[in-house]
Amino acid sequence: MALFCKIRKKLKRAYVKQRCAILARIIRNKRDEIINNLSWRLERYERQFPLGETDDNDDWYVETLQYIQNLRDIPQQEGFPDEIVWPTL
Repeated sequence: MALFCKIRKKLKRAYVKQRCAILARIIRNKRDEIINNLSWRLERYERQFPLGETDDNDDWYVETLQYIQNLRDIPQQEGFPDEIVWPTL
C-alpha cells in the first residue's frame, strides 16, 4: 500500500508540473500575440513622430510602452500561471 501511495503522489506531482508548464506556455503565447499586435503601431509612431505626421501623442506612446512592460512582467506575478491579472491599456 505504501508503494502505491508513493507512485500516486509522484504521478500527481508530474501531472501538476506538466499542467503548469502548458498553462504558462498558453499565457505567454497570448501575451506575445498582444505585444505583436501593438508593435506595428509603436513602430509607425516612432517613424512618423520626427516628421510631425502621427495621429497618436506622447501620452499614448508612454502608456503603450508601460502596458507592454506590464505584459512582459506577467510571469513574475505571484500565483503565475494559475492566477494572473492581465494589465489593461
